[in-house]
Amino acid sequence: MGRPGNWWIRRGSTAWAGSQGLVSGKVLNRPTSGILGRLENCAALSDKEPLFRVCCRSRRIRVGIEFRVLENVMVSKYGWIYRVVVLLLVSSVLSSCGGKEERKAKYLERGKEYFADKNYAKARIEFKNVLQIDPKTAEAYLYIGRIEEADQNWIKAFGNYSKAAELDPDLLEAKIQTAKFYLARATAEEASGEMQRVANSRALAQEQVREVLEKDPENLEGLTLQASLWVAEGEVDKAVSQLEKVHAKSPGLRSAALLLASLYDQKGRLDDAEKVMLDAVSSTDEPIVVLLRLSQFYQKNGDSGKAEKVLRQIIDRKPDDYGYRIRLASFLSQQDQLDKAEQVLREAIEADPKDAQRYTVLAEFLSTKRSGEEAIRVLEAAIQNHPEMVDLKVALAKLYVVNKKRTKAESLLKGLIQAEGDGPDGIKARVMLAKVLLSEGKGRVDEVNALLDEVLKVDAANSDALLLRGRLALANKDWVEAVNNLRSVLKGQPDSVDVLRLLAAAHYGNGEKELARDALQRAVELAPGDADLRLQLARFFIQQGDATAALDNIDAILKQRPDDQKALDAKFDLLALSGDVEGMREIARKLQSSMPDSEDGFVREARLLFARKEYDKATRMIDKVLTRHPDSIPALLTRADILAAQKKYQEAVTAIERLKTIWPDSAEVDYRLGSLLEAQGDKDGARKAYEDALVKAPSSDQVLSHLVRVEIQTGRLAEVEARLKSMLEKSPAHRSANQLLGLVYIAKNEIDKAQQAFERQIEVNPDGIFAYMQLARLQQGQKDLAGALATYEKALSRNPSDVNILLALSGVREQMGDYQAAISSYEKVLEYQPDNVVAINNLAALLSDHQADEAGLAQAAELAKVLESHEQPPFLDTAGWVYYRLGDYDKAVEMLKRVVEKAPGVPVFQYHLGMAYLKKGDKAAAREHLGKAVEDGASYDGIETARAALSGL
Repeated sequence: MGRPGNWWIRRGSTAWAGSQGLVSGKVLNRPTSGILGRLENCAALSDKEPLFRVCCRSRRIRVGIEFRVLENVMVSKYGWIYRVVVLLLVSSVLSSCGGKEERKAKYLERGKEYFADKNYAKARIEFKNVLQIDPKTAEAYLYIGRIEEADQNWIKAFGNYSKAAELDPDLLEAKIQTAKFYLARATAEEASGEMQRVANSRALAQEQVREVLEKDPENLEGLTLQASLWVAEGEVDKAVSQLEKVHAKSPGLRSAALLLASLYDQKGRLDDAEKVMLDAVSSTDEPIVVLLRLSQFYQKNGDSGKAEKVLRQIIDRKPDDYGYRIRLASFLSQQDQLDKAEQVLREAIEADPKDAQRYTVLAEFLSTKRSGEEAIRVLEAAIQNHPEMVDLKVALAKLYVVNKKRTKAESLLKGLIQAEGDGPDGIKARVMLAKVLLSEGKGRVDEVNALLDEVLKVDAANSDALLLRGRLALANKDWVEAVNNLRSVLKGQPDSVDVLRLLAAAHYGNGEKELARDALQRAVELAPGDADLRLQLARFFIQQGDATAALDNIDAILKQRPDDQKALDAKFDLLALSGDVEGMREIARKLQSSMPDSEDGFVREARLLFARKEYDKATRMIDKVLTRHPDSIPALLTRADILAAQKKYQEAVTAIERLKTIWPDSAEVDYRLGSLLEAQGDKDGARKAYEDALVKAPSSDQVLSHLVRVEIQTGRLAEVEARLKSMLEKSPAHRSANQLLGLVYIAKNEIDKAQQAFERQIEVNPDGIFAYMQLARLQQGQKDLAGALATYEKALSRNPSDVNILLALSGVREQMGDYQAAISSYEKVLEYQPDNVVAINNLAALLSDHQADEAGLAQAAELAKVLESHEQPPFLDTAGWVYYRLGDYDKAVEMLKRVVEKAPGVPVFQYHLGMAYLKKGDKAAAREHLGKAVEDGASYDGIETARAALSGL
C-alpha cells in the first residue's frame, strides 16, 4: 500500500469509528494531521482511557482483545505506518510510568545523600518530592522523622515515624523509633504523676516492640527496648541479662550500652559500667554521646580527673565544636579549677580568633569568677585587635553598665553610633544606649525618646525600640501610647506571650477591659501550659467579678496538672470569696451537658460538693457516675476521698481495691491504700502497700517518705536504715534518701549522724527546703544558734521568698536577741503573705517589747486589731499586751482576762494580766495573777519583772 502524501483520520471514517467503539466510546475534540498529530491523539487517548493496559513494574505489555481488533482494522488500512505508531505509543507509555518510579528513586537516593551529609534542609526537600510522587512511601516518612528529631521537633518526628510504621509494617526501624517516643512520653508523664497515662504509653511501646520482635526475634534495638520496658516494670535483673547478650553481639549499639551501664551503676557495679561504655566508644564511629555519658558517670562517682580527660577527648574529636569547649570549662569551673577553665576558654579563642562569641563568653566567665575589671580588659584588648567586631563593643558596653561605668558605656555606644551611622549596628547601639540612659532615672527620658525617634525614623518597625517605648509609656501611665507601640511590636511578633501580657496591662489601664481580656486569652492560647499566665487571666476575671471565667482558667490548669498547688490555692480562694456553690455546680453541669457520655462534669460537681463537705450529695452523684461508668478511675478516686473524709476507712479501702483491679500497675492506688490503712492504725498493712507502690514508682519521693515514716513509727529502724543506705550506695545523689536517713538517725537519737545526713542532702539538692529546716532545728536543739542562723540564711539565699524559712529565721534572730533583724524578717513575711497570723502576732509582740517608740507602738496597734478577731490565746495575749504597752489598761485587762480564762495554766499569760491589773491600781487582782506567774517551774522572758512587781505589793 502506498504512502498518501497528506492525510488524517477523519471522524467519519470506518477506522475511526471502529477504534472509538472498541477503545473508549469517546470522540477526540479535534482532527490532527500528520504522524505527530496521530501520536498526539494516541497520547490523549492513553491519558484518559488507555488503548491497552501496561504493567510498569514488569515492563510487560498486556494487550486486550480490543487492541487486537483495532490492530486488524488499522493494519489492513495503513500497514507499516500503524506499526510505527504503535511502537512509539508503547514506548511513550512505558517511559511515562517508568519516569515516575525513576524520579522517585532519584529523589529518595539524593535525600539519603544529603541526610548522610547532615544537610537536613535539602534532604527534607528531596523526601517531600518523593511524597509528592507517591504519598505512601514509608521510607520517606522515616527519613523526615529523623530530620525532625535532629531539629528537636519532637511532635513532628513522632508523627512521621508513626506514619512510616503504619504504611510499611515491615519497616522495623520506624516501629523502633515510634516505641522510643512512647517510652520517652511515659517518662515525662511519670515525672508529673500521671500514672494512668504512663501505663498507656508503655503499653503502646510494648505493642511496637512486640511487632518488631515477631518479625525479627534477634533485632538488637528491639531487644534493647524490651529490656527498657522490663526495667520500668521492676524486672531489672531480667533486663540486665538481656542487655548483656545484646552488648556482647554489638558493643557499639549506643542505646544498649548506655542502658546497661546505667543499670550497672545503680547496682554499684561501677567497673562493669565503665567497661561497657569504653567498649561502646571503641566500637563506634560516633562515640560522642557515649563519651558525654561516660564523663557524667565519672563526675557522679567522684572521679573528676577521668571526667576531665574524657571531655578533652571529645574536644580532640570535635575541635570545631565550641559547645564542647564550653562544657569542659563549665565542668572545671564547678570543680573550682578556675585557672584551667579560663585556659580552656582562651584556647577556644586561639582556635577561632574571628568568633566574637568566644571573647564574650570568656569575659562573662571572668566577670562572674574573677572580677569585672579583668573581663573589661579582655574585651578592650579584643576590640583593639578586632575593631570590626561590633558585637564585642556592645558586650563591653553591657559590662561597663554592670560595673557602674555608665560614662564609659555611654561614650562607647555614642562612638559606635557615629561609626556605624544608620546601619544595623548603629541602630542596635542606639537602642542599647537608650536602655542605659533610662536606667539612670527619669532625668534623661528626653534623650531616650530622641534616640528611639532616630531608630524608628530609619526602621519604623524596629521591635526593640517600639517595645522600649511601650514600656516607657506603661511606666508613665500613658495608656494610649503604650497600646499603639505594643500593637506595632505585636505585628512583627504575633506569637510573643510577653508582648501580649504587656498589651493586656496597657488596655486594662486604658479602661479597655475586653481588649485586655482578649490579649491575655490570646497569650494563654499560645502558651496553654503556662500556669502563671492562666492564673493572671483568672485574677483578671476575679477583678471583673467574673468568678465563672476565673474558675474555668483555674480548672484548665488543674486538668493539665491536677496537683498544681498555685491553681488549687486560687480555686479555694475563689470559692471562699464567692461562696457560690450553685454557680460552681452550674459550670460543672455545663460540662455534663456538653459531654453527656463523659463522667468529667459529674465528677467535677461531686468534688465541689466534697470541698464544701456536702458528703451525702457528693456520694449520691458519684454513685450515679459509677452506675454508668463502673470503671471510672476519677469517680472511684473521688468516692474514696469522700469516704476517707468521713472516716469510713473500710468502705474507702473497698473503693481502692476496686481500683486495683482496673488499674493494677498504678503506684497511686497502692499509695492511697497505704494512706487509708495507716489512718486506721494498720501500720503493717500500710507498709506493705507503700512497698508495692515503691516497686511500681521507684523514683517517687512521696511514696518513699511515707514508707520511711511508717517504718520509723513501727520501730523498724534497722530495716529502714539499711534500705536507705542501700539506695544511696546505688545512687549517692538520690533526691531524698539522705534527708530520710537523717530522720531515722533522729529517731535513734544519733544527732551527729543526722546532721551529717542533712548536710549531704543539701549538697545533693541545694534548692530543697526540708533538709535546711531539719538541720537548723537540730542546731537549735544543740544550742548552736549561730549555726542555725547560718543554715537558715543559706536556705533563704536559695529560696528568697519562702515564708517558712523567713519565719524560722525570725525566730532564731529573736532567740539571739537581734530584735531589729527579727522585726525586719517578720515584715518581709508580711510582704509575701499579708494575712500570715503568726508573723502578725510575733511582729506585734516584738514591736511592743523592743521598739516601744511612737512609730513602733502605732504599728503594733494596727496589728493588734487583726489579732483581736482570732480566738487562740497566744494571739489574744499579744493583742492585750500591745494595749498594755499603749497605756490602754482597761482594754488590756478585758483582752487578757479572756486569755487567762482559756489558758489559766500558762504563767506568762498570768504575768501579763497581773501587770495590767497593777497599772489599773487593782493590787489584789495583780497579787493573785502575779503569784501564779512566778510559781515553781515558770520560765519566760519577763519573769524577773513579775517577781519584782509582786515583791512590791
